[in-house]
Amino acid sequence: MNWRQHILFALFFYGISLATLYAAGGFPAPGVVALGVAVTAFFGLLPDIDTEKSRIHKVVVPLLLAASIATAALYLAMQATVFLVSFVVLVVSALSLKFLRHRGFTHTLRFGILTALPLFALSPHYGLFALVAFISHLVADMHLKL
Repeated sequence: MNWRQHILFALFFYGISLATLYAAGGFPAPGVVALGVAVTAFFGLLPDIDTEKSRIHKVVVPLLLAASIATAALYLAMQATVFLVSFVVLVVSALSLKFLRHRGFTHTLRFGILTALPLFALSPHYGLFALVAFISHLVADMHLKL
C-alpha cells in the first residue's frame, strides 16, 4: 500500500472506533474527534518510519533534528538538565532510524504500544485512535506480529 491508502485504511477504522464509542456512550468531544484525525493519519503511517523514502520518515526526521537543535539551544541558555536529556533522546532517535530494517521492529505491536502509551496518558481516546491506526497499517501490510 502507498501512504494515501494507509491513511484511508486507518481513517476507515477510525470511523469504526468513533461509532463504537458512540454506541458505548463514550463519544469524545468535538475537539478530540478533530485532533483524532491527525493522530490517526500519523499513526497509520508510523510503521513505515523505517523506510527513508516514506512520507512519515521525510516528515519525522527533520522534526527530530529541529527539536534537537531547539533543546540544545534551551540547554545552553538555561543549563537545565531536562533539555540536555531531551537533546540526547532526540538525536539518538533520529540516528537510530538509520539502522532499522523495513518491516522490522517498527512493524510490531510492541512498537505500536510503546509509541501510543504517551497518548494514552494524555487521553484514552488519543491512545485508542493511535493504536487502532497503527494496527490498521500492520493489517493492511499483512504483517501483524508481536
